Amino acid sequence: MDSTKRITAAALACLLLAGCSAEDLGALTGYTADTGDDGGDHTGYVGTLTPANDYYGYINGKELMEMELDAKHSSMGTMDEVADLVDDQLDALITETANSEVDFPKGSNEQLIHDLYHLTKDDFDGELDTDAADTQVIDGILERIEAAQDVDGLVEMWRGLTLDYGLYTFLTVTPTIDLCDTTENVFQAAYSSPVDLESIRESDFGAVAARDQLADCLRAAGVPYKEATDRATDIVYALYEIAGHTDMEILSGEKTYIDTFNLYTAEELSDHMSGISFEDLIYISGHSGDAQQKISVSDPDQLFTMVSLVDEDHVRVWKDLAICVVMDGYSEFLPDKYRYSQKADTSSDELAKELIKSLLDKQLGELYAQRYYTEEKRKVITQICDDMKAEYYVLIDGADWLSDEGKKYLTDKLDKMKFYIGADEPHETDPKDADLIGGSILQTCIRVQAGSILRQLSTIGEVPERNGFDTMAPHTINACYLSPYNCVNITAAITNAPIYIDDAEYAATLGRIGSIIGHEISHAFDSEGVLFDADGNYRPDAMPEADRLAFEKKQEQAIKYYDRFTVLGSHVNGKLTLAENLADISGLQCVLAIADGPEEQKTALENYAKVWMTLTPDTDAKMLLELDEHSPALVRVNAVVANFDEFYEIYGVKEGDPMYIAPEERVRRW
Repeated sequence: MDSTKRITAAALACLLLAGCSAEDLGALTGYTADTGDDGGDHTGYVGTLTPANDYYGYINGKELMEMELDAKHSSMGTMDEVADLVDDQLDALITETANSEVDFPKGSNEQLIHDLYHLTKDDFDGELDTDAADTQVIDGILERIEAAQDVDGLVEMWRGLTLDYGLYTFLTVTPTIDLCDTTENVFQAAYSSPVDLESIRESDFGAVAARDQLADCLRAAGVPYKEATDRATDIVYALYEIAGHTDMEILSGEKTYIDTFNLYTAEELSDHMSGISFEDLIYISGHSGDAQQKISVSDPDQLFTMVSLVDEDHVRVWKDLAICVVMDGYSEFLPDKYRYSQKADTSSDELAKELIKSLLDKQLGELYAQRYYTEEKRKVITQICDDMKAEYYVLIDGADWLSDEGKKYLTDKLDKMKFYIGADEPHETDPKDADLIGGSILQTCIRVQAGSILRQLSTIGEVPERNGFDTMAPHTINACYLSPYNCVNITAAITNAPIYIDDAEYAATLGRIGSIIGHEISHAFDSEGVLFDADGNYRPDAMPEADRLAFEKKQEQAIKYYDRFTVLGSHVNGKLTLAENLADISGLQCVLAIADGPEEQKTALENYAKVWMTLTPDTDAKMLLELDEHSPALVRVNAVVANFDEFYEIYGVKEGDPMYIAPEERVRRW
């Protein structure tokens, strides 16, 4: 059966034209379209779209009509096209490296990828006799867990699993940059467990499902059936207590990293600790020194509840949870003695590629950048960054709502802002890294995870490098602004067509990747970004209060503006999407200012609309309205371009047209 489904003209009408209420943009419900499943001839319908009634549809309608969603894609569009291209590029790199007969240097990116590929294929296909060795590994982990007889034993067990096996079975206690002093790293403590706390708190069904999941893990470790169920129930009771003291907005991502950076000194945290001490937390992390006396707690009430349950009555519970973490985490690669689930339903080639992308992310990223990121791309994007930065100086200086002190605060940030474009220089090959590849998939996973933790621990006590390249791999399709680093990271992967087109005229490139870069710079000055100074330190009162209040009025106007738009009968959440909406407006404002005259501005506008061309099923579109901090693609185009005088002048849009917004209602970031 054909798994492809064609999006009919009726569906397109819903996606394109339901962008706004009847008194706003794009309410063109009077249009008719062929609704046949054969795709039909929709040229007549597309021909009715104009810049004056639906700019997004005018630019993208024909291509959207021809798009098809299949089993692989939950959406289609510009970003999906880049994603498919990058995925193909990565697969080709892996295949080429794996098939090479070159004797690669030990520890090199190529050697690790080559060897992990063949190890995975041979292990998964049963060509290697790894069962006895893997059984010995799991036996050793379980023996380490069972050796814990009291609270002190739990602390030793947790530390040992972290250092020797790269496993967090209680809390993740990992280094992070100190938001209040970016010259230091501190520890951050957060919940770690295979069980979703929200599901067990919200319903009996969720609690039963969690119990059954945990019981399966315990049975795999050799616990008799009935006993496994009883012990799994005890785990769920403890987790239910923790869930009752958990801020679910953190788990759902509704709170920012600022909200979860709750810094405590050793003395402050000790006042709230029972069961184990502040020193125990640091010890569990694997850190060997006592110099670190600060720790950030993502969810304080949750942590205090967790540690209160570390007592003699719960030793068995914590040991059993550790067993479950091991069994659940390695379920696909367990030896026969412990296997309780089927092997992954995939080919060994696909599994090998996925493991390389996961375990050797850094190594693969370096090869990717060397192959696909060119010097010409670097030159063009560097020029765009320079032009954008120069225009932001103009925008800040011309913002009459800012005081001189406020302007200086923002320009100081701009002065120190750095751009990390493409990829960092490849790391120096260390022959010892060849040891990361073990005798089986299981052993390799453990070695890589443990090695990663040791590298993280080595940063404690050191001045953070603050290398923006470290935040995203080169083959990640993204660009972002990082407040603690005061930098913009533009990855090599996002410099692919159709986001970046080789040899395109500059105005077209401005409209595409230039608008994205301008968008990211804007985040340095949004409601979150202004809380960080030029050195990346969190200083919420550093910007003058009068300027903060003036910016709040601009934000209120933007919220009201975006609240008016609807998609599929549901309103856009102007508050949820505020920062991204203002960044879209700010980025395009820069683009139009840099473009030289109406013709280049027209080219930039058309290419901006192309960037956000997206086809999304109705159900996904409705869900994203509630969860996504970005506005729907249609709104990211129509609602943005309608704010600029240049749009009206270039396309002759006038009062009474669906795309028309009265001048006093148009939103500008600056």
